[in-house]
Amino acid sequence: MPVDEEGPGRLEQNNDQGKRVANTVKRALGQWSCSRAGGVDEAAVESINLSDDPAASDRWCEIDAQVLVEATSRALGRAVEIAEVLPFAEERTFFGLNSTCHVIEVTTTGGESARMFVKRALWDRPEATHYEALRGLSYLSEFYATTKDESGREILLLEYVPTLLDLGNPTHVDALLHTFARLNTMHLPSDYDRDEHVRKFVNETEQWQGSIRKIVDYFVASAGWPREQAARDYDRLVERIEKIRELLGSMTFWPDHNDPHAGNALWRENSEDAILVDLHGFGYKPRFYGACNIIAACGRHPRCSLPMRSMSERYIELINERLSSPVSLEAFRIESLVSLNVHRFRHLHWSVEKRYRAQESEFFLRRRESNRVSELLALDL
Repeated sequence: MPVDEEGPGRLEQNNDQGKRVANTVKRALGQWSCSRAGGVDEAAVESINLSDDPAASDRWCEIDAQVLVEATSRALGRAVEIAEVLPFAEERTFFGLNSTCHVIEVTTTGGESARMFVKRALWDRPEATHYEALRGLSYLSEFYATTKDESGREILLLEYVPTLLDLGNPTHVDALLHTFARLNTMHLPSDYDRDEHVRKFVNETEQWQGSIRKIVDYFVASAGWPREQAARDYDRLVERIEKIRELLGSMTFWPDHNDPHAGNALWRENSEDAILVDLHGFGYKPRFYGACNIIAACGRHPRCSLPMRSMSERYIELINERLSSPVSLEAFRIESLVSLNVHRFRHLHWSVEKRYRAQESEFFLRRRESNRVSELLALDL
């Protein structure tokens, strides 16, 4: 519901309140700033340290008061005045290494309260345009407002969805598959140029070879890989990249999540929806890119309640209810193999070029990327 610009939510009518709210937001979030690695729990992610990153300054905590009023008004469905803002400390959370995320609790002068996620991008990976374009979809976290910090990094204020998806619960897993079926068959606004998305996606593969070269050289120099074996593995992966480029040219692209894994799915209790978060890079992706990767991620989880074949069959059943031309399980299997390869190559590239950079410890890089290279070598086309 839009904010009533003529109602009591307009802070211009009360500059003192605006200053008080802005200062309160800074105090509420400031205690979680760069002294604890930009909001990341160092005990959970021991190799990441953003404290010397200028983008992790606690200046980002200065949220404009009017933006907060807009967000709270959307959350409560009416124009409001804000009395107090507090951190909801027990619910500090973390959405991937491209952002920090906290929960705040806002109390209005009328005694109502609203909790919301405050998510700040660490790099230039905008999401607000996607949340705005997809506003109203029940399987996305509701978008309240956006602003920027002084370095230009995006800050999102989003619906607080407190429950993680429980992969041990068949109802949750089925809801997640249903969410992807709905997402994949939706009609995107005209701002999403399918041809442009396909071109960018295919062109991204040109950068993978350089990232693989860096990883292989690192393992040879620092992890004791035999040089001849490393050269053979490198050649195999380069051939794989060329084959993927060729196959992508003939594949169907449809709307999909850019980073499908169980950590980007939450559970909204009152509507029994699986809620997707982390929309950076959302758009047209190879058919089944999101579904096959979320099925693979869930299937590897020790508590997953359904085997991967059952999840695949259920997804095909759900997607065929929405398509005019049915998809066979075999077609899903063949195209999924391409998308599984694509997803792993993309993660290797992000790890080397964007996500961790110099902040990555040797131990973490060796453990994580050696596993991904091994997975790729085993995942033939």
